[in-house]
This record gives sequence, C-alpha cells and structure tokens, in this order.
Amino acid sequence: MFRSGVVLLAAVLPLSIAICVPFSGIAEASKLQAAFIDWSVDCTVQCKLLPNAATSSIDPEQFRITIAQREADRSGFAIMSVPTGVYLSPGVLISVDRKRPFKVLYELCDPAKCHASFKLNGPVLKAFKQGRTATIRVWLKKDHVVDFPVSLAGFTQAYAQFQTRSAR
Repeated sequence: MFRSGVVLLAAVLPLSIAICVPFSGIAEASKLQAAFIDWSVDCTVQCKLLPNAATSSIDPEQFRITIAQREADRSGFAIMSVPTGVYLSPGVLISVDRKRPFKVLYELCDPAKCHASFKLNGPVLKAFKQGRTATIRVWLKKDHVVDFPVSLAGFTQAYAQFQTRSAR
C-alpha cells in the first residue's frame, strides 16, 4: 500500500510541476514586461524603458537608447549607444518633431560601443512626452551624419509605468 502511494506520487508530482511552472512563469513575465505602442518597459532585472523591439525599425546593434533610473535619487536618465568608430567631437543631437535640438556628449567608449547619456527631465522629458518622433543624429565622419528616427508613440504611458515599477 505504501509502495503504490509512493509510485503514484512520484508519477503525479513531475506532471503537476510541469503544468504549474509554465503558467506561473507567464504570469511573472507579464508583471515584468509591458509594451506601450512603440515603447516597452522591462523589469526583468532592473526596470528600464526602451523602444519596442517588435515595432522599431532600428537595428539595436547600430543604435540603442535605454532609459533607466538612478537608485540614489530616483532621477531618470537615458543612455544612447552606437558602435565605436563614430566621430565623437560633435556628440549626438536629439531633435523632437524637428524643433530645437538637444546636444548630448559622449561619455565613454568601450571596445564595442560608445555611450552618451543625459538626464531625462525638464524640457527634454516634456518634449519626449509631447512629441511624435525624436530624430537622433550621429556623426560617422566629420561630414557624414546618420539620423535615427525614434517613434515616441506610447512613450508617455510607458514612462508612467516605468516610474511606477521603478518605485517598487
């Protein structure tokens, strides 16, 4: 009797674990990632806000923008990354809806990428929330630029969700 109970338990336990784990994993993943039109919030490790990979036409190996929050003061900041070899002197220009651009300087280059960052507050944050498209201009050479169009559709809702989740 005892032996048949153990055999039955041994047969049923792996099946119940196999059924429960995927469902709990899906529920957990939905808490960690959310898409808002062209932006998504990813809190799998640390919360970050980034263009939605499913709708973006930009190759993340060529250009990436990620928004995160400093733990110390809860301020938002953005990091833009491009491959090494770009012309660093002019920095990066961000223009929202073809209005007056914001200039961002490169801070550091590692073996694979160069990174420019800026605080996401004040007029820049307001422009991102109210705008339709941000154009990110990167110089490949002194006289050769590349513009990366970044849709801001869904940014306001995604940013609100990002702030809520980051505060937890």
